[in-house]
Amino acid sequence: MTRQLGKIALLLALCLISPLSPLALHPSSVNGQAVQPEYAKWGIVAMEATKAKYGVPIVDYRHIGRFASAPGTAEERFKLWLKDGNREFGVIVSVQFYTASDRLITVKFRETDRPTFRRT
Repeated sequence: MTRQLGKIALLLALCLISPLSPLALHPSSVNGQAVQPEYAKWGIVAMEATKAKYGVPIVDYRHIGRFASAPGTAEERFKLWLKDGNREFGVIVSVQFYTASDRLITVKFRETDRPTFRRT
């Protein structure tokens, strides 16, 4: 009997810690709500500014990283891949903002014709 209870306890423990379990803690959710990464707000700004400037569909998106610029400011960089008819090209979008207030400073664009994504 105790052996059977031990097996049941082990099975229950494995179910609770399984990444497929709804009760398992997952870094991308809190209380069942999806948690957006810090850069998500600036990614939306980058995509909207890119759509306004180029007016063509964005077919891929990647966050490159956050970089410190001047004191009290930061810069989020994104690589967006655009398609204009038969032409495909990349745009590195740099979004600079004040870290204390999250107020936008500037959005800069730099076109690139080479894909720098490495799909894993």
